[in-house]
Amino acid sequence: AGDTDIAVVFRYAHTPPDADARFREVVLAEDPLRLLVPAGHPLAAAERPRLEDLAGETWASGCARCRDHLRWACGRAGFVPDIAFATEDHVA
Repeated sequence: AGDTDIAVVFRYAHTPPDADARFREVVLAEDPLRLLVPAGHPLAAAERPRLEDLAGETWASGCARCRDHLRWACGRAGFVPDIAFATEDHVA
């Protein structure tokens, strides 16, 4: 493998860091989970909706790693998300 001087990466809190003594992982920032719903959605006006409030919704999700995190987070909230659409295109 090649050499690495620096990398900016992401890792979800429930996944362990890579066990490679050649590298040191330092947190640069925390990225909160965000909800995007149409303006007319019942939760659009909610100050701080809870994930469990979305149990009956149909979901669109990103890459496989993001889907795994979504399933993990929803499982902790007590439900399995109905993921009807998956894409790695953030504009979709």
